[in-house]
Amino acid sequence: MLFYTPVLRPGVRASSPELLARLFGGTTGEAEPVERFGGVPHGLATQHWPYCGECGRSLSLIAQLTHHADRLPLGREGRMLFAFQCNHEPGTCETWDQDSGANAAFVVEPEAIGSGDTPAPADAPPSDPAALVTGWTREDDGLTAEQAAAFFSDETIAALGEDLIDEERHGGTHLGGIPCWIQSADEAPRGWRFLGQIADAHEFEEEVVPAHNFGDMGIAYLFAQDQEAGVPKVKMFWQCG
Repeated sequence: MLFYTPVLRPGVRASSPELLARLFGGTTGEAEPVERFGGVPHGLATQHWPYCGECGRSLSLIAQLTHHADRLPLGREGRMLFAFQCNHEPGTCETWDQDSGANAAFVVEPEAIGSGDTPAPADAPPSDPAALVTGWTREDDGLTAEQAAAFFSDETIAALGEDLIDEERHGGTHLGGIPCWIQSADEAPRGWRFLGQIADAHEFEEEVVPAHNFGDMGIAYLFAQDQEAGVPKVKMFWQCG
């Protein structure tokens, strides 16, 4: 099964030439990539910024990813997937639960995507370190489609045999392929399509930087449910050791 890993570079930092150019009217001559992990969303209408279903405060961006027919099929060119979670008081709201309301994942149509970074809400949600996606690397985990389909319940995983179960799977951020479960595969929503997973750290060329609060060495998982009309529904949840 094919899967795709992101090529990342750090987002703008307070002392960077990119930010100084913005502040003082200059330009770097290079547009920032739209796809990203952490930081702030790009082009999201302010009325679409999600709020926590538990504490009522604004959520923080986890990822912004664009439709791709192979890598991230969302049913239409230009659609954008956004994933958020509550970062105001980590551990207080149940951000790990796909139905708690303390996280949000959704797809936005291209007509609703604007330009420029979205201004943060007044309650200033704490932002995770930003990583911009400059490309994707296609990889193959060696599994057949039938074998890959077994990785979504504990019962069918156990029936695969030790050789396949014990083989090291990709535990970092990737789209497609299969999830690297930390706890139970049975947490996956039945009948939903696996989109990818997000690790709790950014892997740059020369360093690994802690990024998202997914507990102890956690991974977040994204699943979609296609609709007969309209955009797919998306759920996010995370597991940790």
